[in-house]
Amino acid sequence: MRRLRYTALTVALGASGTYLFVYLFRWEWHRALVAGVLFVATEVALAATAILDRLRAIEARLAEVPGTGPPVVDVAGPLRRLQETATQPRTNFDWLARQDGGMSVFVPLLLGTGVVLSGAAWVVERLARASARPLLERGLAGRLAPFALPVGTLAGTGPPLAPPRRSRVAVVLGLAVAATVVTVGLDALADASQNRPDKVVDGSASAVVVAVHPGSARSPLAATSTLWAACTTQVGGSFRVLGMSHTGAGQVRLLVTPGVGKYAERRLRGCVNDATTDRINARVRSVTALGEHDALEALDDLDD
Repeated sequence: MRRLRYTALTVALGASGTYLFVYLFRWEWHRALVAGVLFVATEVALAATAILDRLRAIEARLAEVPGTGPPVVDVAGPLRRLQETATQPRTNFDWLARQDGGMSVFVPLLLGTGVVLSGAAWVVERLARASARPLLERGLAGRLAPFALPVGTLAGTGPPLAPPRRSRVAVVLGLAVAATVVTVGLDALADASQNRPDKVVDGSASAVVVAVHPGSARSPLAATSTLWAACTTQVGGSFRVLGMSHTGAGQVRLLVTPGVGKYAERRLRGCVNDATTDRINARVRSVTALGEHDALEALDDLDD
């Protein structure tokens, strides 16, 4: 599925890019804009797909590395550190633990009640110390456990995430080949798509045959006049239409002077084929160069 997705996007990218340059070469601007939009959209989709696949691969490799899963809660470690740093317990009723037999601290008035109360308190303390458990410390250790470092090392023992380095010679060679191909391709494309002024020959003329589908119930002659007016700025203002005639089957023949050269013909074909004026659909069938004698005969035919 992944290969099919990349194959479809690559084919769409190549096709839209190819047609973009073809339409630019043909001077068909509206179609070139549509192909350019499709090329950019496909390029964005391909880049987004590659980034998402890369992120999924990184997530999968991270999941396989030991020690990167959920942290193991170690309560014993924090509890031991809390017990080691705890304050030493204070010895209460220390005077009762004396073994020297000194009785000078007793007041005769408190002799009876003091012995009883002190003895009871001493017994309660001993019982509490023997039976109590560090519940508060254990609860605190449990709350602090999420902040503890995971068991083991941070890096783990799995394979490194960085891809293996490629040979520098192969990388340099690949870049050199790619640069050469791009340079040669751009030079060839520039030579093929460049626009230059044609040499003007006085007295020359050309016969242009256009197949017209007028659309809105207009005559082919009126539709052709509209197209020529729209394409004058693109073809060149030096060209004049001496006349036009409807030859039947939806075709119109124009007599244009001076003669239409190679670059002017390319611009004329692109403008007529790509025209969006009044829903007119037209195609340039042929452009024929006429000599002076043929031009005069063609002009006489138009007059007749």
